[in-house]
Amino acid sequence: MTFRQFAMNNVLRNKRIYAAYFLASIFSVMVFFTFSIFASHPELTGDNMVSCVSFGMNVAAGIIYVFSFFFVLYSMSSFLQSRKKEFGLLMMQGMSMKQIRSMVFLENMFIGFLATIGGIGLGLVFAKAILLLAENILIIEYELPFYIPTQSILLTLGCFMVLFFLISLFVSYVLRSGKLIDLIKGDQKSKGEPKANLLLTFLAIILLGAGYTVALFVNGFMVIIAMVPVMLMVIIGTYLLFTQLSVFIIRWLKKKEKFFWYKTNMILLSDLSFRMKDNARTFFLVAIVSTVAFSAIGSLYGLHSFITSSVQQINPTSISYMDEDGNEKADVSFIDETLQEDNIETDKEQIILSYYEVSNESQVLIAKESDYNRFAKLSNEETVKVDDGAPALIDPEIIFLRAVNSDGQRKSLLNESVVELKDSTTLEPVQVTMSNVLYSEDVYYVVSDHDFEQLPTPVEEESYYAWQATSGNDIPIETAEKLDNKLSTAGMRVGVYEKYSINIVYGPIMFVSLFIGIVFFVSSGSFLYFRLYSDLDEDKRKFQAITKMGLTEKELKKVLNRQIMILFFAPIVVALIHGAVALTALSHLFVYSLFKESVMVLGIFLAIQVVYFFVVRFYYIRQIKTALR
Repeated sequence: MTFRQFAMNNVLRNKRIYAAYFLASIFSVMVFFTFSIFASHPELTGDNMVSCVSFGMNVAAGIIYVFSFFFVLYSMSSFLQSRKKEFGLLMMQGMSMKQIRSMVFLENMFIGFLATIGGIGLGLVFAKAILLLAENILIIEYELPFYIPTQSILLTLGCFMVLFFLISLFVSYVLRSGKLIDLIKGDQKSKGEPKANLLLTFLAIILLGAGYTVALFVNGFMVIIAMVPVMLMVIIGTYLLFTQLSVFIIRWLKKKEKFFWYKTNMILLSDLSFRMKDNARTFFLVAIVSTVAFSAIGSLYGLHSFITSSVQQINPTSISYMDEDGNEKADVSFIDETLQEDNIETDKEQIILSYYEVSNESQVLIAKESDYNRFAKLSNEETVKVDDGAPALIDPEIIFLRAVNSDGQRKSLLNESVVELKDSTTLEPVQVTMSNVLYSEDVYYVVSDHDFEQLPTPVEEESYYAWQATSGNDIPIETAEKLDNKLSTAGMRVGVYEKYSINIVYGPIMFVSLFIGIVFFVSSGSFLYFRLYSDLDEDKRKFQAITKMGLTEKELKKVLNRQIMILFFAPIVVALIHGAVALTALSHLFVYSLFKESVMVLGIFLAIQVVYFFVVRFYYIRQIKTALR
């Protein structure tokens, strides 16, 4: 058997430990390859190119490539740590440290080559399905046919072989010579029970508490100003949480004799106490990476919801038109004819928007009660009852304006203003109503029909039309597109088409962020997998000894279940809290509730983690039970 064959056989013999590393590497390669297929697809790089799609895919591929480097490096370091005893035995058989480093280099290149070929192969197998998925998610109007992505294959193969080559060089370099006795007893040598520094423990509480407080109580533009300090406080606080505060809590629980000696708590706490030093770094890394995934996807999903809600509020009816090009008659006729040709039934209303000067010498829209209520019924909004001499101040409930705080001063000013009639009498607003009935991004007045007749000559007038579909369905995209192509610059708005246009731009961003989030989350799960399985041999020996002392199978399963549960959910729970706080701060920036979006994103990731936990727990407990027979 040659040296190369010996290295290859080592990979095959350690397939259990290599499994998560190999599968996660395949997944990273496949996702990188997928984005490369999109970025170099003829339909996205030719005349039909959607620039944000191609750019987004290339950026995503770059992020995944950089992250893959650190993921592979971490995976290899965890794997080599568990093989110290094996290296010691090989040295006893006469192998030099130089040969061990060469063996590790060949092993990593072999697994890297298989993962790269496997990832490209899976990408090709699922390429058509992925392209079909992209067509729908990205809302692309033309097909993305399957093609032989020669450029993508060569790019992926080259990039990842370079990545694995660099990792192999780095790992073989840092694997320096050590004493034979240290290698032989590498997995048996006690690292000692970690101790918590009381000052750093309190610092962890202070940093996390301060970070959360600032994030939850700042509003508007202050959220952006506070972002970097809050991130630094939370990151440092999270590191101290796992390295200091968790150790302090475990040691405190061990001192509670009643709790410590209750059933199997002694085994669990003693194990956690000695492993916390190694687990802390993994917990910190997983918590931060998962928080990034949660926050990125939740923020983009929330921003999409925020923008589409704003569009819906600005366009309460199916179609709105305000004369801006002087072709009112021709434009309105074109809209009516297009709706008739496409057999779309609508209700139609028209109004002359009249603007007046009020006491503070600013212009304001004033509508009479009957006109306002006609449009309110058209858009299924509540009507208003306005008495003579008591106008209502209408505040358009447009979340975008609230977010930038551009209407607060104007609203306060008009609320204190008075409307002067022809007979010199004045009207002061007595009620404020939140509404999006008329086409206005500014606050305005509604007066009674009698008072409206007493208003002076308006300083400006505009014609405004609105159509509302009556069939129960909105305006079809095809019809909306015809109208937009003709009248997009003429003051016409079709709500469904504006949302469609937003989705065309936003679809690629969401698609890219979703894939990156999945990669981050899968990688986080793999970190936990490596942390768990690196201690498998030690757990087998430990539970073999404890079983001889009377530990039952039911108690064994309970201990392992809690041990794995803490490993899998401690960092994820912290990440979920971080993500919830981050999305709450984002909702304060937008002045828009992201509760539904936050629950959906965080709930989906938690559900994925639960499934992953049950799968890993099943196989891990089976491994331990097999060793005890």
